[in-house]
Amino acid sequence: MKENRVYSLDILRIIAAAMIVLHHYQQVTNSYFGGRFNFRGYSVVVEFFFFLSGFLAWKYAANKQVGFGQFIKKKALRLLPLVAISSVAYEILLLIYVNVCENAWFFGNEISIWGVVLNSLGLQCGWFFENPGVNNPTWYVSVLLLCYTIYWLLDVLSKKIKVSQSFFFVIMVILGIMIWAFGWDMPFLNLYSARGYYSFFWGLLMGKLIDPKELGVKWMLVIVAVLLGLYWGVDWLGLVHWGVHNYVLVLICYPLLVFLCISVPLKKILNFRILGVLGEATYDVYVWHVPLLLAMYVMFEVFHISLNLDYYKCLFAFLAGAFGVGVISYFVINRPLQKLINRG
Repeated sequence: MKENRVYSLDILRIIAAAMIVLHHYQQVTNSYFGGRFNFRGYSVVVEFFFFLSGFLAWKYAANKQVGFGQFIKKKALRLLPLVAISSVAYEILLLIYVNVCENAWFFGNEISIWGVVLNSLGLQCGWFFENPGVNNPTWYVSVLLLCYTIYWLLDVLSKKIKVSQSFFFVIMVILGIMIWAFGWDMPFLNLYSARGYYSFFWGLLMGKLIDPKELGVKWMLVIVAVLLGLYWGVDWLGLVHWGVHNYVLVLICYPLLVFLCISVPLKKILNFRILGVLGEATYDVYVWHVPLLLAMYVMFEVFHISLNLDYYKCLFAFLAGAFGVGVISYFVINRPLQKLINRG
């Protein structure tokens, strides 16, 4: 684990990963929990990971630890091996599901070897191929790599024509919003890439403009006050009705949450290594939680288990299981793979 890791940010990673797991659990099981819980609107949480990736990408590149081309290569090798493994596992589980279960799987029953290839190459969607839906949440990785690639190209272009990178970041944010607003569906200009563009490049812009060393106690208190005001004073149902809640979250709420967690006081208070371990494992949690849902349904059918999944204890038991599988995957699969790749 990196010595300069900001453990306070890992709290946000853990919460965001948990929300996504809960969201997909409720989607797949069609659960309502007697009206007690509703996680169906948490799909916008993926944008938080795009924003945070952009924010940290700028900090990393600004330190000039490596050239950005090398940075992209390192990111691809960091992200894709687990995607490839999970894609193969997902297709095997889907094949079993199709043969033992009578119901259609929530994400579709089509077995796609071509989809596994696209996933493994980080080209699942956002680029120029139609999303095959293999372990569908990994579309995020594909679009993230697209954003890294565009950042690299814009970095080269800005230096060549001597125009500030910030100009291009703003253009990409506006482009993402336009794609989303008008529902474009073209290679590189589609709803998947739009979510990455306006979130990732806003993160880059915020990373360039904000100096964490200046975020002391006063700024922390101001940020807390603004966040509470947004929570209590904004008509969120109205924003959802008008279809602009995602912009408010990405452009205002997510940056404020990140600024809060990188403020000097919170960085000192939340300096616990265990947060870093769980934060690292959130990527594994994200990659494996839908295959885990599929495995759960296969297990229920094979062993004739009847369980009411529309029950809050099942919901939180699955969440705990997803994090357990994520931590195991991190220590048994992902971290050893990364050590092997780094030695190579």
